[in-house]
Amino acid sequence: MGRRDRKNPRDIVASVSRLHHPRGSNRDVMGEKKQKLTGITFILVRPNSEMLLQLRDEKSRYYPNTWCFPGESAEGNEEPIQMVIRGVQEEYNVRVSKNICQFLTVNHLPHINQEIAVFICKIDDNQTPVMREGKKMRWMGINEIKKLELGFEQNKILPFIEEFLRGSQ
Repeated sequence: MGRRDRKNPRDIVASVSRLHHPRGSNRDVMGEKKQKLTGITFILVRPNSEMLLQLRDEKSRYYPNTWCFPGESAEGNEEPIQMVIRGVQEEYNVRVSKNICQFLTVNHLPHINQEIAVFICKIDDNQTPVMREGKKMRWMGINEIKKLELGFEQNKILPFIEEFLRGSQ
């Protein structure tokens, strides 16, 4: 799979299988059975490359009191980019469009039976997110984020974020 394929959000519609397995296998590269796309993670990034993270509250079912990039579960037959646009609006009252959001990778979480498409969205400094969920939110640079143990095994996606940041400067 080439870099170009990985960056195109249209490549993930109902399932992540063809992103990783163009030959049609029902197993992923680790030999695990493939799952249907269950949601998205979105990363808001400012022009200075700081990203917005959310501290989950203690009542969260998964990863309570843990920093992470927020996300959304699929509703109906939503396309992944529609989940991103809805999620950013619901969680932070920020409007984004598909032309400022880019697909990065898929985060495989077999222990909770989830396949999460990861998107990064560039926003302007004049857009001010409002926290609607979680305990706290905070803008952080990649070096600070790398020191954290992120929820939903999101440390696995940091190399993709770093590649994006290198390419957008």
